[in-house]
Amino acid sequence: MATVDFNRIASNIAALNTLDALRQINNKLSVAQTRLATGKRINEAADDPAGLSIATKLNAQDQSMQVALNNIGDAKNLLAVGEGGLSKMSDLLVQIRSKAEQAASDTLGSSERSAIKQEIQSLAQQLQDIVDQTQWNGQKLLDGTFNKQFQTGIEDGENTTFGLPQSYDPTSLGVSAANATANTSGFVKTGNSITAAGASSAFTGLDSLDQSTYTATVLAKATSATVGLATATSAIPTNVASLGQEQSTGATDELSYNATTGAASGGNFKLVIDSYTAADTNNAAKISYTVQDSAGNTLWSIANQTIGNAGDTGAAAVSIKQVGGNKSGLVLNVTAVEQNISAGSSIDFEYIARNHAKVQVKDQSGAVVSVDSDGSNKTTGANSTGSVGYYAVGGAADTGRGVQLTLGAFANVSASDTATFTYNEAGKFIVNVQSAQAASAYMSTIDNVIDTVNKGLASVGSMTERLSAKEDTMSTAQVNTEAAYNRIMNADMAAEHVNATQYGILQQTSLAMLSQINNAPQNILSLFR
Repeated sequence: MATVDFNRIASNIAALNTLDALRQINNKLSVAQTRLATGKRINEAADDPAGLSIATKLNAQDQSMQVALNNIGDAKNLLAVGEGGLSKMSDLLVQIRSKAEQAASDTLGSSERSAIKQEIQSLAQQLQDIVDQTQWNGQKLLDGTFNKQFQTGIEDGENTTFGLPQSYDPTSLGVSAANATANTSGFVKTGNSITAAGASSAFTGLDSLDQSTYTATVLAKATSATVGLATATSAIPTNVASLGQEQSTGATDELSYNATTGAASGGNFKLVIDSYTAADTNNAAKISYTVQDSAGNTLWSIANQTIGNAGDTGAAAVSIKQVGGNKSGLVLNVTAVEQNISAGSSIDFEYIARNHAKVQVKDQSGAVVSVDSDGSNKTTGANSTGSVGYYAVGGAADTGRGVQLTLGAFANVSASDTATFTYNEAGKFIVNVQSAQAASAYMSTIDNVIDTVNKGLASVGSMTERLSAKEDTMSTAQVNTEAAYNRIMNADMAAEHVNATQYGILQQTSLAMLSQINNAPQNILSLFR
């Protein structure tokens, strides 16, 4: 600082020194006031160039860490959505297993197992719905396509990759099968009778078979390709030797021909003897009778049909005829025409039309299933559906339940020939619990599926735990980074307040001193008095 000489007044050095000090104080006061107003220690690069450079980098890191924390939080929320879907699937699978366990008991019949199957299929549909609806921003999480990376750090490459490569839809898990069309598989046969099995359609009134293993068995066949077979199923009346058969006039005249269904096949019938007049020396024996179907409906009645000749003491036979005189293929054998046959007596019998075989289908548990009983490919009309089918030999035998069997030529068909096949019904969600064995096997399948879903849950849980650890680490680093930035960039408000007060006082004293110093040179005027 320049020396003050009050004898030299051309320059007021003392005032200049004071003014310079005042200027410095004003600058410092302005800095302190600015820092107090902005809260920042560095308000321009000149305040601390090096500090500004460091603080800027720290601030960038701080902002990046906050974004990373948000990314981690979003990733955890995404995983929570996936976990929710898997958790609900696990609950449904436990429910499915319980139903399968219920079906594994032979206290249930086929209808009860069918109801359980329908419930399981409904639950399988719900599993599919969960797969379809468990999404994050349009991305499905459980369909096996999810494989993404989460940016969980602030630098390039600091990311976390996570995927769920397992598809959790019911078909991929093995909960259900998905068949575009019905088909049969696992075909095994004995004998030459049933030569093939194929998929067909179900007729109105008959549902498709459940997915399971079935056995088709030939129970009986007609006498020949041209003569049917009549078998009495009730006691033969007194003086009637037997019920037999003969070649009918034509297929449409045959006893089992059904005008409604349009097929000659077979079925259960009843012959009711309305009256009988024994032969005497002048007249032949006469018989009146009615033929009924299994529902008791009268097919036709014949009155006073002649049996043998007058005075004939031997056995005789009468061909049962339809109205119009055409042979029906049925013969009643009488022991002696002279002996009375009780009026009102009847014979229940089954008739298999010529060139036809009687076929029965059973499910895996041994229960007989209802089929198209007359092979007419219809389910309307009398005796059209039942537990057995009467099918033409040497052609397709349509059960009306989604399966079509092919019977061999008549000479190759034998009673007790069987065909075992697995029917795969058409549909997206198909299960097989139609027998105790199938249900038990299905339980084991669901156990494996539950393990698979639980592994997925464990994978999601592990990643969530890992992200939580990253979140804690990143949060700590972010706080410390912001603290470092704050120490460099932001003002110490208490210290700046002290500085402002100090510089305010100095400003006032400097102004006072400047005023006094400006008066000091006037003392030199006393030399000129």
